Amino acid sequence: VIISAEPFYRQVAAGLPDDPNAARVCFMGRVADYFKGLTVEVSVCLRRPDLLAESMFKEQAVSTDNKLEFLPWLDKFAPRFDYIARLAEFEQRFGPAKVWCFEHAVRKGLMPTFLELHGLTVPEFEDAKADRKSVSVRSALWVLSAKRAVEGMSASERLVRWYYAASNHAHSKLAHCRGEAFWPDVETRDRFLRAALVDFCHADFWSQPDDTPHLVNWTAEDQIVVEAHFEA
Repeated sequence: VIISAEPFYRQVAAGLPDDPNAARVCFMGRVADYFKGLTVEVSVCLRRPDLLAESMFKEQAVSTDNKLEFLPWLDKFAPRFDYIARLAEFEQRFGPAKVWCFEHAVRKGLMPTFLELHGLTVPEFEDAKADRKSVSVRSALWVLSAKRAVEGMSASERLVRWYYAASNHAHSKLAHCRGEAFWPDVETRDRFLRAALVDFCHADFWSQPDDTPHLVNWTAEDQIVVEAHFEA
């Protein structure tokens, strides 16, 4: 039996709203108790921390009520990128985990890689093609600015904006531009990456990035232009 769920990595138990770390440990304990008496193998696919951070930030910008800028947001969600601690939460309750690299798996195909790593075979298996592209950095900044301007923007409007930003109808200012990122400079990105992977025994999955992120200067004028196009 394979149970696959991304929320296992971040899920927390109810009743501890002021201590999310304790709530997460409590949840993991409940999961372990649920499977008590069964042989459980934990398999964790990890993404390079800085890329995970940007991807999560974009998702939360367009799909939640988060209004934080990128660096304050990183501080708030720092435990998500403490790979040593997060892996320990699983291994202390279930034993050694199988840890694999998202970037490597994407190149080979996520499902074929999963099946191969776990000794599973599916005859004539064809990997599914991704059909949901991520929004651009600019799109995330556009939605964030719109949320700050409107008190209590509804979930439905956020989703409409998400759909617009990811569609072929979006304004050209929201297009993906190679190298654009939320990191203010290379040093900030690299410092975050080193801190996330220090002493992590699987850090050799990732080599030091050699690209240079370019912070987007999203202006009030850009916001007005895209808002008008969106409304039209």
